[in-house]
Amino acid sequence: MDRTQKLSQENKLLPVSTAECRRGFSLMNLIYSNFRSRLTIQNISKLMFINVNGPPLSQWNPTDYVK
Repeated sequence: MDRTQKLSQENKLLPVSTAECRRGFSLMNLIYSNFRSRLTIQNISKLMFINVNGPPLSQWNPTDYVK
């Protein structure tokens, strides 16, 4: 495989847009605000994970998690 073909193959791996990255930063800015400025990076990451992968808040039943 020559260099041109290799570059062509590698270009197929590049993202077409930065929308996903921008959504992530937008979500992080919603979670980390002046009122929550003491959150650790680990907690911000966990809250972002829950926001992206968890059920909608309207369907979440907190009584299952309260001791």
